[in-house]
Order: sequence, then structure tokens, then C-alpha cells
Amino acid sequence: MSEASITMTPNRAYALDALRGIAILAMILSGQLPFDGHALPAWMYHAQNPPPDFQLDKTLYGITWVDLVFPFFLFCMGAAFPLSLERRMESKPGPIKLAFIVLERGAMLGFFALLVEAIRPGFYSSNHSHIVTQSLALLGFFILFLLFTRFPKIWNSKLKLGLKISGWVAGLLFLGTVTNDGPEGQRLQTILHRSDIIILVLTNMAIFGMPIWMLTRRNWLPRLGIIGFLLAIRLSNIPEPLPGWVSQFWKFTPADWFYRLYYLQYLCIVIPGTIAGDIIWEWIKSPGQITESHSLRAITRHMALGLVGCASVLTVLVGLKMRCGFTTTCVCMGLCLFGWLLSRNPITSTERLYSRLFKWGSYWLI
Repeated sequence: MSEASITMTPNRAYALDALRGIAILAMILSGQLPFDGHALPAWMYHAQNPPPDFQLDKTLYGITWVDLVFPFFLFCMGAAFPLSLERRMESKPGPIKLAFIVLERGAMLGFFALLVEAIRPGFYSSNHSHIVTQSLALLGFFILFLLFTRFPKIWNSKLKLGLKISGWVAGLLFLGTVTNDGPEGQRLQTILHRSDIIILVLTNMAIFGMPIWMLTRRNWLPRLGIIGFLLAIRLSNIPEPLPGWVSQFWKFTPADWFYRLYYLQYLCIVIPGTIAGDIIWEWIKSPGQITESHSLRAITRHMALGLVGCASVLTVLVGLKMRCGFTTTCVCMGLCLFGWLLSRNPITSTERLYSRLFKWGSYWLI
């Protein structure tokens, strides 16, 4: 097959969108798995919470696909920071505006964590009938649309602002009037402490992850240093924290319903995502007219590189579950070497993108 070329201007990383969509679908699927007498095989659940009793057992080895779903989404979140904020950063906004961007996203996610938990029927007072309970759940779902829908640009700006304000007011009223009363005089604390933990972690990742990327936008080395610091703090508190400033720092929280240092360990996934996002952004901003090779050789190399990536994931999942540590390491090293050979001497911008992403992926895996 002769080499053919086409001219194209990439403007979106569709693979990142696809990975984020797969992560969301997988999260929904993992939440619908049966947890009763009809339980599926153990590899269909969290590795340390196997059937039939689904009790936490830290002595079990390995991870399953369910354990990878949330990290996939966290990685996509980190990669999205450069893609969504880079153009704003190029206009050199002041520190106040940057702080507003971070706090706005954090507030939206934090409120979403509270509201999405509150609209679940099990959160309501038992005094409500079944019909009222289900109706309130639908009402809460509608409020989420008011808050988080991106309305068409052609709509009147005052109308869109009015709908957003209505959503915030309705959401606050919903939290204040529909949810359980809780202990006497502690209703607010009851509401604040009942939030969706997954979205609460995402809130912390937005509030801490975005500033980290902003401050290290042109320098990856400090980001790697932050990961080292987080690993040191985390490992210093396993299995039990010892007395000292490290333990105090680990336990300190100004608001335990919102922030715990434990949540920041997930930055070890988000920060590598920001590096991938920077690489993707450079690809998107590469010269407008990009000649991409679509020869049979190039397509074969790309497909082989994708298969190497999939094989690496399966190797780690199966190898760690079977506790074949040395064999798993050797196979992964061999796959990384093979992928490096496939991605050598990139010519086009897309090949350079694949090469850089694979090398960084191999670095994190090793």
C-alpha cells in the first residue's frame, strides 16, 4: 500500500473524551452489580471486598477492573485541566480571577456532592409516603439540571442567570427542608456530613489540583516533587500513625466534612493526568496544517502500540491478583521495551504524541 497523506487540524482529544465516557459507564455498571445471593465472580467486584459477604479484607492481593474505574476518571480530570484552562492562562489573568475560577469549580462540585446524596430517597425522613419520596427524588433531579446544564448561547443572558439562581435557591431549600432532621440542634452538621464521597474527592482534586497545575504550568519537576511529598506523608502513616508532626499534619482538618489530607493521595493520579494533558495540548496547538501519514506501516504501528497498552493493563491485573510479582514485572518491562521500539523516531505530530504518552505511561508503570 502506498503512503497517503491528509491535511488536518486537530481541535479536540477524542480519545480522552472516550476514556472519560468509558469510566462513567463503568462506574454506573459497577454500582448495579448484584450484592446478594446472585453475586458474580470475585473479579467483578473490588478486590478487597469479595463476595459473598463483601466485607473488607486487606489481606487479599491485587486489584480488579472495578478498582480502576475511579482512577480512570481522576486521570481524565487531571488531563482536562490544561485543555480547559490553558487559553484562560494565556490571557494572564490576575490572582483574584484565578482564585475565583478554582473556588467556583470547587463550590459547584461540593454542592453537587451534597445535593446528589440528598436527593436519594433513602436520605429522606421515614415520615414521607412512597409517592412523595419518589416525587421528591424527581424534583431534586430537576434541580440538578437547573444548576449544571450548559444552556444554549443564543438564549437571553438574563434568562440563563435567572435559571441558575433559581437552581441554587431551590437546591438550598431542598437541603434545608427535605432531608432528615438529625440530632437536635445538629441538622446542618448532619447534612454536611452526608455527601457523596466520590464527588467530594473530586471537589478536593479540583481545589488543590488546579492551583498545582497553574503554579507549575511550565515546569513538571515541582509536580513530581509534590507526588514525592504526598507519598512520604502517606507511607509515614501506614499502618498506624506514630506520634509527631507528621501524624498531626495527617489528621489536621479545618472541616472534616469537606477536607481530609487522606483525599489528597489521589493527586498521585491527577498530577500524572495533568502531564498527559500538557502533552495533548501541545499536540492540539501544533502548526495548523499537519500532514499525517496513513500508510499501512503507520497504522500497524499505532494498532500494535494500543495492543501493548491493553496487554500491560491485563498483565498487571492478572499478575498482581495471582501474586506473581517478579514475573509480572518482567513481562511489563518487556512490553514497555516493545512499545518503545514501536514508538521510536516519530515523524508526524500524532506519532510524537503517542511516543511521549507511552514513555510517560511506562515511567509511571515501572
